[in-house]
Amino acid sequence: MYSTTRAALTVVFLAGVASAASAKSLTPEQNAVLDKILSDPETAQQARSRLNAGSKTPVASAQPKKAKAKGAAQAQNGAEADPAPKKPDAITVLIQNNADKPPGERQFSPCAGWTFILRQDWKDLGEAGASCPGPADSAQGAQISFANDLAAHNRIATINGTAAVIFNSITGDVPAPMPYAVSFGAYTTVDNVSNSSASQLKGNVDTLAYGGLLNLGFTNAVAANFFTLRGGVVEDFGKNTSAANAVLDWSPVVAPLFIHYPYHLMRIGIPLIARFDPDLVARYDSATGKDATGKNQVLAFNNQQNALRLGPEFALAIAPDPGYVTGPLARFTALFGYDIWYETYSRRQISWFTSSVNYNIDEAGNFGIKATYNSGQNVNTGKGANIYTIGLSGKI
Repeated sequence: MYSTTRAALTVVFLAGVASAASAKSLTPEQNAVLDKILSDPETAQQARSRLNAGSKTPVASAQPKKAKAKGAAQAQNGAEADPAPKKPDAITVLIQNNADKPPGERQFSPCAGWTFILRQDWKDLGEAGASCPGPADSAQGAQISFANDLAAHNRIATINGTAAVIFNSITGDVPAPMPYAVSFGAYTTVDNVSNSSASQLKGNVDTLAYGGLLNLGFTNAVAANFFTLRGGVVEDFGKNTSAANAVLDWSPVVAPLFIHYPYHLMRIGIPLIARFDPDLVARYDSATGKDATGKNQVLAFNNQQNALRLGPEFALAIAPDPGYVTGPLARFTALFGYDIWYETYSRRQISWFTSSVNYNIDEAGNFGIKATYNSGQNVNTGKGANIYTIGLSGKI
């Protein structure tokens, strides 16, 4: 009986590791003995132990070894079918290039050195502070337009934009309180609206702002913070006045909260990318000249010689998600800004709203057609505005 039982169990368990083609059928007697043994769990366990004791390779380990060998063969076949590795992205290349350099010589800025920028305004940079700007195809750009009102016999020309030359550097990990990112340079902003009709001359705008800037970036385990200091002069050629100004801007970057960080709206079923950019800003202006009567000039913000504005400035940039939007619709972008200030000298609240929608004409996005609407008190001069414009845009 023992020899018959052992023979039956040996045939059954070794069938798991032998080829199906070479396995022989059990006799009716062997099947009957096997059913009787397996009907009692304790007896079945003892039978397995006896079989393992008499075999060089334990029965329980035979099947996993076969599976492992099969998996290895599949992995090898899959590896042979894998496509060629992709080229590393720009960030990976920067890290690889700095791997063997001492800390003082490392450079992680993708636009290190001098960069020329042509944009709509500071909100149009696409990044916090004045460091590397976003790509041209997602920017609004400087604008030029021309209109001829035949009924009113009035020709209107508009030029608006900001140009800057900026030096950028990101050195990576540095001991506190040193900044890890530094930018500095010079800028100029043009805002010009010219009416040819004498009855519309009061709507003319002719201002030029220029100066320098310094941007410092600090980082920690939670967030990054950029502080930008701009100083310069605003000349209003329409009123023949000039004013010195200083602006201190704080831009926090908190990726988990999507502050100064893109958010893919496809998570809620909308194929767009949005970036919310809140800043806290302090602006000081001081009139520096005298008017035609010899009196000190005053500012339009408060009709006084000096003005100090404090408050938040918000921007919302919207662009199509390239993973879901292609073709002509992928060339549309939009930018909305709303600034709220508390003017400390006059103790009143003033605001400035801007909006623009741009359609890129070329593939690179350096040229486009842009429509804008501005309302409130101009951020540079304080002059009231409520104007729509459509024209050509250019950005670098």
